[in-house]
Amino acid sequence: MSLAVIYRNLGAYSKAFSFVKTAESRGAGSDEVRREYRRLRRKMRGSAASALASEASVSLTAENLKEAQSLLIPAMRLAGVPVAVQSAVDAFLESEPPIHCPVEEHVPRVIFVGGFGWSGSGAVTDYLCQHPSVTLPFGHNEALLFSETEGTIGVAQKVPGTVGGIPLLQNHLLRAVYGVIPREAGDIASGRGRSVFWQDQPDPQIVSQITAAALRLVKADWREMEKTKVIDCVVHFYSSVLAALIPRGRIGVTSNCITAANMEMVRYVTGGFGVAAFRDPRDQYVAQRYEHRSGNTAAVDRFISKLRKRLRAFERAEKRLGPSKIIRCQFEDFVRSAKYRASFLGTLGVHETEFKFGEGGYRPEDSLGNLGLFKSYAAQEEIRKIEEAFPALLVL
Repeated sequence: MSLAVIYRNLGAYSKAFSFVKTAESRGAGSDEVRREYRRLRRKMRGSAASALASEASVSLTAENLKEAQSLLIPAMRLAGVPVAVQSAVDAFLESEPPIHCPVEEHVPRVIFVGGFGWSGSGAVTDYLCQHPSVTLPFGHNEALLFSETEGTIGVAQKVPGTVGGIPLLQNHLLRAVYGVIPREAGDIASGRGRSVFWQDQPDPQIVSQITAAALRLVKADWREMEKTKVIDCVVHFYSSVLAALIPRGRIGVTSNCITAANMEMVRYVTGGFGVAAFRDPRDQYVAQRYEHRSGNTAAVDRFISKLRKRLRAFERAEKRLGPSKIIRCQFEDFVRSAKYRASFLGTLGVHETEFKFGEGGYRPEDSLGNLGLFKSYAAQEEIRKIEEAFPALLVL
């Protein structure tokens, strides 16, 4: 938990800010500041435990917004948040649009690669990102913006008619866009991995453009807004974010920002297209077991239950959106067949001949050794359970 949040819970609001200011005035280096920060955390952990237990989270409200702002900025500085992001958070909480933020109006093509867990989506992403036209706007991270439950569309639908709805949206954007979590245990910047600004040195121009889009979303007239209007606002916000991150003429690719089970989210992204990676469920299960080795014999039943649920969700989305928005990619065929890859890439509008494989780059044949893992798996009774549950998905 950040120093600012610890002090906030204890009711001593001024101490966090004073600590940072005192350290700065003494010319303390970042290492010295962090050592003192850790020392204070250790000292306070015992005495603060009971106070923190009764207040599990600290969220923005209309009443504490300014106070939160005065605490967040020094806490972000202490946590090493990039300067451009610090300034953007300040502008966002001030509700003042950043200067010099022209928006280039274009609708980028975005391919959302998603899987069912160990089903090959990472390999497909690794392959696609070697094409010169492809860019990864969120790296290999699963951006929170598009999460079914915690994403912008889910949060925005709770805002109209909700007391404290706007601060709820502000809290979400602080986390999903800036990676700042003022209300959770751990480092205040621990959410950066799933945020829009996950890079150590984000482009200040892009930061300004996306902050302007976030402010437009917050400043919308949310009073008793109808559901269709809410969706329109979020669709426009998504478009603005992706247009800022993906240069004109490039194709954006994301890895499990939208999973196969959550593929219906693609309909909220103008220019969005979903790719669901399928794999023989026996190999899928064994790969998962090898990565998370345990002696839990109930694991196969949980796997079957989860996969059934995810498949049902995907099939609903596939039926609703159709092949113009969602396609399947069979991992085994992708790995073994050049003809299959050519057809798959053609559907995406990507030409195989243009790929550039650098040293250590991923080639589909690199995954040949991952086919048929189940054949040597010790617990064959678990494999038989999967075969009985998903006969139509067996390809090996």
